[in-house]
Amino acid sequence: KDDVYKNIMPNLIRRSKNAKIFKPMLIGNSETFPSWVEIATGTYSINNGVRTMYPPKSTKTGEKSTLYNDAIQNGYSTLFISDFAGNIFKRYPFGADEINTPDSNLSTLLENLIITLISPLQSLLIFPKLQSLLPSIHQSPEISDPRLVAALFAKSLSNFSRLRKPVFVTTFFSTSQFPYAAPAPWYARFQKKFNKDQIICK
Repeated sequence: KDDVYKNIMPNLIRRSKNAKIFKPMLIGNSETFPSWVEIATGTYSINNGVRTMYPPKSTKTGEKSTLYNDAIQNGYSTLFISDFAGNIFKRYPFGADEINTPDSNLSTLLENLIITLISPLQSLLIFPKLQSLLPSIHQSPEISDPRLVAALFAKSLSNFSRLRKPVFVTTFFSTSQFPYAAPAPWYARFQKKFNKDQIICK
């Protein structure tokens, strides 16, 4: 396989010689929370008890045997970065030295409800400087911005680089899991006009 991809991704192939390669894993539950727990623990939902987005407290208490705890024991720092769907990382003992994800609580839910109901406000909040004024925007699926996650990733990784130890980073761009329309002008690449400017997908 290395020969097939060496011209496409030479740096990744070179680094893979010093990496641990995981066998492909098919998750048994498509929901965000259960699927991440399955990946981290190597056990299916039916065995670890996390079967929904709101599992019982008993399944989330105590230290768990996870990929991330193994990394910590081998000298790594573990860092989680995400936007709205990443709040799950604060709700389960995955094994994290730092978690940079939004909180999911009554306050952020109410703020996002207001944002959702006021369309002009959504339009204004697409500007990065305005987004910084309202941190709960990170918890909004409707106007989530992957650039915010990328910027947070760069900032967090820069902070961890001072520790002089390897870092296990998990970055989750939540936007990709929802079938929302792409913003202008990119959506137009997949559409065409016909019959009095009506639009259909190609």
